[in-house]
Amino acid sequence: MNLHILLDIILLIFPKTCFSCKNVLLSRERILCLKCYLNLPKHIGKKKKHQFNLYVNGQNYKIYCRYKYQKKSAVQKMIYSLKYKNKPHIGYYLGAELYKTISHLQDVSYIIPVPLHKRKEKIRGYNQSQILAKGMKPNIKCEVLSNILLRKEDKESQTRKSRYHRFENIEGVFFITSKKLLENKHIILIDDVFTTGATISECIKALQEINNIRISIVCLAA
Repeated sequence: MNLHILLDIILLIFPKTCFSCKNVLLSRERILCLKCYLNLPKHIGKKKKHQFNLYVNGQNYKIYCRYKYQKKSAVQKMIYSLKYKNKPHIGYYLGAELYKTISHLQDVSYIIPVPLHKRKEKIRGYNQSQILAKGMKPNIKCEVLSNILLRKEDKESQTRKSRYHRFENIEGVFFITSKKLLENKHIILIDDVFTTGATISECIKALQEINNIRISIVCLAA
């Protein structure tokens, strides 16, 4: 039997449905149907290349962010499923979408995911930021470095902490394993959700120790 015919039969019996509305997906739709995809709450418009600025040690960094993190939205549900329901395929999909926000960036040498502590990553099975980075990689065509920016400690979750305590909880936990490799390079630092900026700020502080590094920051939602 022809493989395409077999796949059509399988999809007829076990159709793929939209993550959000649960309607059956058309052959070219992935994760979301076109209607739900077009209704995703986006930050980026035709005239805006970025949405936020973050100041770290007197330097200004642009935060490129694709979606608004709204409660009960498809964006929030997809991120939750990626992080807590073992759905890495959603991360690859969202990574490809995230690339559209930073496609104008040039001369990028590496993508660096914000790291999880090894213990937490082992429990989850993967680092969601690394999955997003891998989703971007086919389009941006540069290497994903997952072992160059690491965490020293497994501190408490940031989820329910105040802005002050988020910064206090994460202070000084990141370090670079090979500064020489990143000298004179343009890197993309990637994370899933931008909230207070505490985690990103501490990552930047570690990266600022590298000579002549250029840092672009991209987050899926804020």
